Amino acid sequence: THLKPSVTPDPRWPTEILRENRRRGARKRPRGKRAGVRNRLRARAHRAPLPSILLANVQSLDNKLDDLRARIKFQRDIRDCNLLCFTESWLNPAVPNHAIQPAEFFSVHRMDRTADSGKSRGSGVCVMVNNSWCNNANVVTLACSCSPNLELLALKLRPFYLPREFTSVIINTVYIPPQANMDTALWELHEALTQFQAQHRDAALIVVGDFNSANLKRAVPNLYQHVTFPTRGNRTLDHCYTPYKDSYKALAHPPFGKSDHAAIFLLPKYKQRLKREAPVQREVTRWTDQSVAVLQNALDDADWDMFRRSTDDVSEFTEAVVGFIGKLVDDTIPRITIKKFSNQKPWVDRTICEALNSRIAAYNEGITCGNIDEYKSVSYGVRRAVREAKRRYGKKLETQFQQSGSRSLWQGLRMIMDYRSPPSGLMSADESLANELNTFFARFEATSSSANASSTNANGAPQPPSPSALELLRVVKTKELIVDCSKKQERHYQPVRISGTTVERVDSFRYLGVHISQDLSWSRHTSSLAKKARQRLYHLRHLRDFRLPSKVLRNFYTCTIESILTGNITVWFGNSTKQDRQALQRVVRSAERITHTELPDLQTTYYKRCQTKARKIVKDPTHPNNRLFSLL
Repeated sequence: THLKPSVTPDPRWPTEILRENRRRGARKRPRGKRAGVRNRLRARAHRAPLPSILLANVQSLDNKLDDLRARIKFQRDIRDCNLLCFTESWLNPAVPNHAIQPAEFFSVHRMDRTADSGKSRGSGVCVMVNNSWCNNANVVTLACSCSPNLELLALKLRPFYLPREFTSVIINTVYIPPQANMDTALWELHEALTQFQAQHRDAALIVVGDFNSANLKRAVPNLYQHVTFPTRGNRTLDHCYTPYKDSYKALAHPPFGKSDHAAIFLLPKYKQRLKREAPVQREVTRWTDQSVAVLQNALDDADWDMFRRSTDDVSEFTEAVVGFIGKLVDDTIPRITIKKFSNQKPWVDRTICEALNSRIAAYNEGITCGNIDEYKSVSYGVRRAVREAKRRYGKKLETQFQQSGSRSLWQGLRMIMDYRSPPSGLMSADESLANELNTFFARFEATSSSANASSTNANGAPQPPSPSALELLRVVKTKELIVDCSKKQERHYQPVRISGTTVERVDSFRYLGVHISQDLSWSRHTSSLAKKARQRLYHLRHLRDFRLPSKVLRNFYTCTIESILTGNITVWFGNSTKQDRQALQRVVRSAERITHTELPDLQTTYYKRCQTKARKIVKDPTHPNNRLFSLL
């Protein structure tokens, strides 16, 4: 409470005394918060959805410690940074961890060079974890390898705060030397990342480090690279990969000491699924024991002979009885409004909620009486309830897969993929639209006089189409693709024009699901297949988490992934490069780890498809290539 002034103001007093001072904290209008990724990170430094990361190639960490300690002490962003990832630490086992610890609230995890690397100096990676973000007891080393082609340190962390869609954070610090075999290094890194994703499907996967000339998207196309500016000279050698688009914003910081690599500060931009999608409210009936008993009494007291006497028609009788039962259900069974959040797991049911409530009650009772034994036993009951709920949900999915009805199968797929159909608006159609469609499709029955064949010059160059054929084409949807197989290899071609408009020239074209390039290479086609197949591996991992049998997993792989990899395989697989084949085979290897079964490799499938195609050609005498085959 504020005391009222006992002195009446005099207008002759100075303005400084007469002015009305507002209470502390009182403002004329409410103020908002400053926007921006950096300001949001500073507001919740250790509770961000993804960790903030400082990445740098230090080239000897020992003589950069003073610079690092100064930045941690005087720069707030570096002091609150969750992870410090350094490559080329140049450390050896003789250097203890406390000697390179920049502050007492950072824990050190490192991988020094070994004899397997074939190096006498250099190399090594180091990761420092902020204890305010994640306790050192919750850090587990998943992989620690050092080879001539790849240096990898993988840590699994369970911080104090994580969004519900993530179970942990897997940080992979990578260094690929410039003299390494890039294909071998990417293959080793792909094998490690695939194993991590198979074992920890819901973990947030982050890959950072110095890749030099290697590009991880060649081996794992479904990752996004977040460093977009040069880090050494005019080249981007330090990368950051995650499976989530726009999850980080990279900022350039000065290099450490005399290092020629710029330091990179990665600010998390990822928004939780709970904030991206609004919750959905719907009404459901609550079938309790009391409401079921009331409904049973109402059904017993009903006069069913009244419906039989009212009509002799079976349809009317059925409609009346069903409507009466529905009215009883609406009157006796209570309806409640529930709110379903986007990050809610589909297998969470009432049993888990009851187990959680019992655990809270046991904990409060244990704190009061000082006996925690009951709380421990109830905690184990929560784990059992979660396992049982997952098992029941897996049985439900398995039943829907085994049923022959397409409706139940589609419902199972919707549950797996978390598919939500977009809102569809009704289109008003009138008679003119039907007439237009009829005219469009009926034009194929019209007969046109055949044009006289014009002579062509056999000079090896592509010939322009006839003017009569050009008049039937639409310029907007027409593309020009030049495949020059002549020895002359002419590079300057006159553009094709239709009614004075130049036709767009492209270097590749998609026809019947196959990307055809002008140089007749299949790299573009295989990369699109690998990307599409890897997107479907997510759903395969989702099925594996619910402990479905291997037979169901293999059927899902055959229908959704193998059908993509082997589509028109007899056309393109024989002329594809070794690198493209390895990229596709990595997808098969990833599926083998998920299904725990042996799957046919693409080379064997290609041989079988070619043999089947050859048998069909031999048995068909009307086939144009029948004369090219002869039985042995």
